[in-house]
Amino acid sequence: WRMRQVERSAYVWQLDELIQSGEFREFPDKELIAVLVPEKKITSIRKQKIRRKFKGKDGEEYYREYLREYEAVSIYKRGEALHIISRKGNEGEKEEWKKLSEEELRQKSIIQRNGKFWVLVVMKIEEGLRAGARQRIRHIPASLVERRGRRFVIAGDARKLAGYAERIEETIRPLLKATPPSPEFLEKASDGFLQTWSLSERGRTWLMKKAREEMMLARQGKFWQMASHGGAALEALLEERARKYEMTVKSYNLGVKWAALDEETSQKFRYAYDGLGRLGMRLDQFEMRGETPRPDDTITKEAIGIYHYLIKAEGSHFGPYCERVWSDEFQALKEVPELAQEGKWWPTISNIIRNATAKLEVLAKGERISEAEIRRLRGMFSRGVAPV
Repeated sequence: WRMRQVERSAYVWQLDELIQSGEFREFPDKELIAVLVPEKKITSIRKQKIRRKFKGKDGEEYYREYLREYEAVSIYKRGEALHIISRKGNEGEKEEWKKLSEEELRQKSIIQRNGKFWVLVVMKIEEGLRAGARQRIRHIPASLVERRGRRFVIAGDARKLAGYAERIEETIRPLLKATPPSPEFLEKASDGFLQTWSLSERGRTWLMKKAREEMMLARQGKFWQMASHGGAALEALLEERARKYEMTVKSYNLGVKWAALDEETSQKFRYAYDGLGRLGMRLDQFEMRGETPRPDDTITKEAIGIYHYLIKAEGSHFGPYCERVWSDEFQALKEVPELAQEGKWWPTISNIIRNATAKLEVLAKGERISEAEIRRLRGMFSRGVAPV
């Protein structure tokens, strides 16, 4: 018998020792965690609530619930950007966490609020730092507020909530007058609450559930109760809308930090690319003159300096930069001082610098081929180049 393995995000507390040992590194100001080792597997035994159907001796079916253990597996690789989020505990976790003391809950970053448990877990940012910044600056705000194009606007959650709130406000405004409304109006108002209730049925947060509950109560009460419950529904909708905007601002601010780190790292790669390119050019000049550099020539110092410059950059811990600095081509720069002492400038050191330069090129120049680059190459190869 082998315990079932399931891929799950690691709890934050599982990374504490790994951060202290230097296998992971935390950047609190950017809410990021970097993996500094080639690969790390983290496991824990967790429990899941299972509900199964059984058939009794009398032929009647019944259900039985029980907790089943499984092994939660988390595999993290160098270059992955990790971000801390909170999530609600599942049924199996809640049963276990109820047994813990307040101190044990605190040590495991577990919060109990309104009878529910929340825990901090580690989430992978798919496709690296740049994609994470794009998601938080562009995609999450578009989902929470609106997605705007040149000729269209698609409403996000906050825009829809504003629309629901406007409908409720229009419905309850006449109910605030001293004169009792007509039965026809009350019927129309009741239908209005029902329509808004139907439109908002996708809401799953407790505020949306409260708003929808108040809408149903409004339909069942007297006109003054209808106004009271309608007002409570309006308040819940506006509170949920404010929460969406707060989430949007938080997402945007974090995305700006990640974008700044990405741009800073990209700039460093451009500097390193240009520096290595100049070293390669100097070696070419030595070769053309039939001369050999001294073992202590500045070429060796600059090559190893560029290596440390990039390897120590914060952004180099994350994709897509990490893959480049840990590639065999770039890591070979470490060998330049020793090879220079042995006089192996050509082809060994020359090839190392050329290969390292090529490895940085896509991040220094960008993946997209610009029109200027196409025109420049067309001018170089004017004969025999196919027209575009």
